[in-house]
Amino acid sequence: MKKYALFMAVFIAAYFLLQIGSGMLLTMFYTPDFSMAWGTASSSGIIVGKNEWLSGLIIAVIALIIAFGITNKFASKNAH
Repeated sequence: MKKYALFMAVFIAAYFLLQIGSGMLLTMFYTPDFSMAWGTASSSGIIVGKNEWLSGLIIAVIALIIAFGITNKFASKNAH
């Protein structure tokens, strides 16, 4: 049971850290297009961003790999 709790804790921590890190990188490298901003300001809707489900899936898979590796490393240390 401890192994599963450790896996979930590491997965949640890794997922949040990867999300925050990717958001910081995207913010640092974002360059606004002011010519497009004036065209969309007069329209009825505001477009904040696209729905990128693939990037969330990739981050979740990376977090799973990290959690699996750390859980196995701790399990092998406790087995000796």
